[in-house]
Formats: sequence, C-alpha cells, structure tokens
Amino acid sequence: MGSYLNLPIIAIGGLGVAIALIITGRTNREAGEEQVPMAEEASPQSPVFSRADIRSLFFRSLTLEANFNFETCQNTCFAFSMIPILRKIYSTKEAISPAIKRHLPFFNTSPFGSALILGIAEAVWI
Repeated sequence: MGSYLNLPIIAIGGLGVAIALIITGRTNREAGEEQVPMAEEASPQSPVFSRADIRSLFFRSLTLEANFNFETCQNTCFAFSMIPILRKIYSTKEAISPAIKRHLPFFNTSPFGSALILGIAEAVWI
C-alpha cells in the first residue's frame, strides 16, 4: 500500500486505526449493545476518572524525557504521570506507596507513544 499509493508508514497506521474504529463501532451496534457512559458503567468499587484527571495524566506524560537514565530509562516520569490516577484509587499514603513502586520498573518508549501506554494503564482501573 505504501509503494502503490506513495503513503508514509504513519499514514498507513492512521488509516488502519480508522478502519478498526469503524469496524468495532459497527460491530457493537449490530450486536445490540448500548453505549453506556463511563460514569454509569463503573461499579461503586471502581473509581470514576474525571476529564481533569485524564488531562493531568496527559500533561504529566510530557515530562517523560525529563528524568531519563540508562538503567531504568523513563520509569520515574511514568510513575509521576500515574500519581493523579493512583490518588483516586488509593486513599492513604501507605496504599499509594506500593502502587508507585509497582510502576517503577524499566519503562522505555517513544515520548509520542507514551500517552497511549499511560491511557491503557489508566483504563485497566475502569
């Protein structure tokens, strides 16, 4: 596709994502599933993240290259980005501390792809 249409790889990837979103959206409608808003879908045990929490996660992810080291790469900024979400999930410092340690192993990615990974890590809690 790239050689025939003279498209860069990024454009082909974007086209693939668009097709996947169209197919999954059509599949959900055909199955008769209703799209329920996130706040109503969440059970009392699972937290509901506001737009401000998600925005904070994104803006903190922009610091991903701020504390780069060759031993663990970008792990400290990944944990720093997850702090607003972890504060919503855990109420005490004693509970947040092991969660932050759990987010401190080796982490290395492109800064542009980190927002997707952080979004997936946040979505696990929904």
